[in-house]
Order: sequence, then C-alpha cells, then structure tokens
Amino acid sequence: MRLLITVLAVCARIFSNTYSNVVQKQLTNSGEPSLKVNCCSYLALSVFMLPCLPFSAGNLPGGDFWIPMAVSGILAAVGNACLIKALSRGELSVLGPLNSCKVLVSMAGAFLLMGEIPGISGIAGILLILGGSFVLVRPEGAGSFSFRLFLRPEIQYRFYAIFCTATEAVFLKKAIAVSSPFAAFAVWCVLSALFSTLLYIAAVFRRAGGGALRAAFVLHPRTVPFLLLLACTTGIMQFATNLVFERMQVACALALFQLSALLSVFFGGLLFHEKGIIRKLAASSVMVAGAVIIILS
Repeated sequence: MRLLITVLAVCARIFSNTYSNVVQKQLTNSGEPSLKVNCCSYLALSVFMLPCLPFSAGNLPGGDFWIPMAVSGILAAVGNACLIKALSRGELSVLGPLNSCKVLVSMAGAFLLMGEIPGISGIAGILLILGGSFVLVRPEGAGSFSFRLFLRPEIQYRFYAIFCTATEAVFLKKAIAVSSPFAAFAVWCVLSALFSTLLYIAAVFRRAGGGALRAAFVLHPRTVPFLLLLACTTGIMQFATNLVFERMQVACALALFQLSALLSVFFGGLLFHEKGIIRKLAASSVMVAGAVIIILS
C-alpha cells in the first residue's frame, strides 16, 4: 500500500506540475503580470488551507520546523515568480525540460558544502544533461550553437527558478522530517501566499506607487477560473511532493520528477503550437537519462 501511494503521488506530481505550467503560460499570454499570477494563485490556495492551520500546525516543534518552512516559503514565492516570468517569455517545450538541470544544482551544492566529487557515471550524467540542454535551447532553424543562447531572459529566469526550487526542496524535506506531509503543506501554502503577496506589493509600489495597489489586485472575470484551476494544480503538486519526500530521498525524488519534461514538450506542441517537438523530445529524453544516471551513481 505504501508503494502504491508513492507511485500515485509521483504520477500526480508529474502531471499537476506540468499542467500548472500550462495554466501559468495561458494566464500570462492573456496579459496578466507574472507576479500577479504568482500572488493570486497562492492566495486562492491559502484561503482553503488557512482553516486547517490550527489543527495541523498547532503542536509542531519550534525552530526545527518553522525556520526551514519560512525559508521554503520565501524560496517557493521567488522561484515560482521566476518560473512564471520565464513562461511568459519562452516556450513551455523548452523551459519545462530544462528543469532537469536541477540535479546539477544539487550536485554543485553537495560539492561546495560537503566536498562531494562526482564519479565517472556522475560526470557522464552531467554531460548528457548539458548536451541535451544545448540542443533544447537552440531555436528552430538556427545555425551553430552559441553559449549566448543561455543569456536569453527566459532561460535566465528559468535557471533562477531552478536554483530556488532545488534549494527549497532541501529545507522542505527537513521540515517534513519533524512534522508530517499535511502539516508542512498547510504551512507552506500560507507562507508562500504571504511572501508572494509581499513580493507583488513591493513590485507594484516600486513601479507605480502606493496608489496603484488597489487596482493591482483587481481580477478580470475570465481569469478567475484559471486562477482557481492553477491553485488546485499547485496544491496537488505540492502535497504530492510532500508525500514523496516523506518516503524518498530528495535527490531520487527530483530525478523521478524529471519525467515531466516529456509531458511539457507534448503540451507545448499540442496547446501552444510550438515547433521542433521531435528534436525537443529527443533532447528531453537525453536530459532525463542524465538525471537518472547521476542519481544512480
């Protein structure tokens, strides 16, 4: 039964994460600012989870839980904002598979903090991810490859998001270890809403001053269903993530989650008519293989 729950949680996480990206791109394509989408989706999710907070988090340990959760909430708000900004500028079929580079971020952290050096199989996995990413970011019909392709704004925002979410996973795992998946989920929803709202208010205030704050939260009726759908898919994604983190090491879980790369390419071609799907599927498969090899090493 435990294995079945883990498998179902992984499948739910893969699909809900990819479909969240679809809805985020649809909202930004309709003209909604990325920070507004980030803020309002978390606020909608927190409305449902706030009543559960006293029951799920009332007897939790002090700093061992709340400090990692606070860091996780900040990283979730910033990372998701960067992801939505990237999706508003780039292709889902490119930005989704690039998430495989999250494994490289984890390896870099292990090297800097613990002196862990990858072996031959680890280096092979790194080369596969890098090679797949080179093919992936090259525009359709472009000539020779240039590293300047990685300086495109949407790619930079995607890597900011990868860094934040990879780091967030470590802190979230620490909080789950001293509580439960549901308790961490309820607190995560509320803290992410708080920090994403502060981030959005700061951006609006800097750009247009305090007088624009009221208008900044006005929603067009056609966007409300999409925001509610985004809140649902985000909630499913995060709770499924927590369930998997409770049962599995973070690195192994992140490797499994990379299977969403193929789904991102499929949705990019089907819903947004993005080009070069066969090439992107091949590159994504190479990157997923590299992530798996690194974990198995």
